Amino acid sequence: MLFTSNCKMWVRIRRSRRGSCHLNTLFKLREQIEQPLVPPPPVSYITPFAAIYHRIFELFVGQSMLDVGCSFGFLPVLLAEREPTALLMGCDKSRDAIAFSTDLADKTGIRQVVFTMQDLLDETVHCLGTFETVTAIHVLEHIGERDLPVALTHLLQLASKRLIIAVPYGHEQIFTSEKLERWGQWCVENLQESGRYWCEDVAGGLLVVDRLLEEK
Repeated sequence: MLFTSNCKMWVRIRRSRRGSCHLNTLFKLREQIEQPLVPPPPVSYITPFAAIYHRIFELFVGQSMLDVGCSFGFLPVLLAEREPTALLMGCDKSRDAIAFSTDLADKTGIRQVVFTMQDLLDETVHCLGTFETVTAIHVLEHIGERDLPVALTHLLQLASKRLIIAVPYGHEQIFTSEKLERWGQWCVENLQESGRYWCEDVAGGLLVVDRLLEEK
């Protein structure tokens, strides 16, 4: 019984420490989004994401957003602070990621963000519905070349207005600016030319795809 109690206490301690670490990261992200470091540090895992999140806040359209591959949930939580009436959701195929994200939202008092477990490559992703803005931040570089069309098709189906994709240049799935341009063209063709795209350099590559809605 003593061993079991000690194990449970150790698990609680580990979760508490991880929660504190994630809160510290959230605070640093928030600071660097508001005041980017100049010059940026040579090595940082926070600075690139702060730059990406800052640009996403500028590109956000509508009143709903889905963050695919939400990891620790920083993006939806930070956006909720800026858009308190927006409908926000994060999904990830990792059970631990959803647990961490939910815990972060609880600790920061964010109530309008929902986190759910979902694999982008699974057909059931359509059950999430559609969102005016859909983001996939550092997701596609983890997906094999053969599955990229499936992932992008699902992302386009989820986005009713704007899809925002961020990738690092390099990693397992090697992206370059030219390759990102090709996939942008592919997305517009997939939308039967009723869309447009552009690419930006933001701590790697940023691909933005808009649906061109018909005027009534």
